[in-house]
Amino acid sequence: KAKDLLRQMAGYLEVGNSKGANPSFNNLRRESQLWMELGEWAKAEALLTKLRTKYTGVAENQNDMDRYVLPDLGRALFMQQKMVDAAGVLAPLLEAKKATFETTQLYARALSGYAELVLDENGKPRSVRTVPGVADKESLDKALGQFTQLLETLKAREGSFTPPWLAISAAFSK
Repeated sequence: KAKDLLRQMAGYLEVGNSKGANPSFNNLRRESQLWMELGEWAKAEALLTKLRTKYTGVAENQNDMDRYVLPDLGRALFMQQKMVDAAGVLAPLLEAKKATFETTQLYARALSGYAELVLDENGKPRSVRTVPGVADKESLDKALGQFTQLLETLKAREGSFTPPWLAISAAFSK
């Protein structure tokens, strides 16, 4: 029922935003959030791209662009496996030191690619699916640097945290 309600809310905002001559930043932003919650990544991408195009350089919205819109656009692109585009959106946030931990992790995964378990209808592992990243040597080196930086952040935050991928990384380094 909750998902149906979210879908209805998104639909109403979609109609309102498409019928209005000049939909507000907040209405477009809220609609994009609803589509993201529903996993409708292409719809979210379209709205976030519209926000980026229309409001980049508008001083009163710039903080929200850097904190919410661009990271969400990167996530929407990432979730559609548009890794080059996702990395392109997220890289300036890292370079300007405006990226959160989660945004940095997403960027590194877009650069390196990843593997994930594909589950069957009962939630049991069925297979492993690999999703390629940007896939050039420079991108892989950047990703390794980002993952190392994330590890240091986690160690500082958690004490003696060791992520499961560290042993795999060490094995490939040898």
